[in-house]
Amino acid sequence: MFGVALLILAGAVVGPTQDLPFSRAGANPGPTPLPTLLEPSPSPSPSEGPPPPPGFPSATVRTKITIRHDSDRGTFEGRVSSKRARCERDRRVLVRRVRSGNDKTIGRTTTPRTGRWVLTGFPDPPGRYYARTPQKEVTTDNGMVVCRAAHSETIRPRE
Repeated sequence: MFGVALLILAGAVVGPTQDLPFSRAGANPGPTPLPTLLEPSPSPSPSEGPPPPPGFPSATVRTKITIRHDSDRGTFEGRVSSKRARCERDRRVLVRRVRSGNDKTIGRTTTPRTGRWVLTGFPDPPGRYYARTPQKEVTTDNGMVVCRAAHSETIRPRE
């Protein structure tokens, strides 16, 4: 009796013309597929997507830094270069002397718009030196750009 009531109730819900999956009469066409309410949207291409939320970089850009010593002028000089001009200007540059343990910072400066930098007052310094620039985050109209840190080659000015 309980099975008959269930069949009647299920028949009213499924519909009178469809066989139930558990019915014993005839062939079973299977359940009726449900209509799709939401079509899957194609994934947006990276250039079309919304900008990343604040605090997340939209791009990470490599940076290169060079160093040389001019003994006639007594200067260390070099250049910070990158594919993005925003990563070349206003970069902090540290010139460090290599020594056992922690290297000693002997001077620091900031690059102008051109990315070139100069430190004066080093006529004939002994030792080995390199320049480095720390990572910098720049906000643009399209989001935030991370300018990666860079480390120059190590030079020996006296040789």
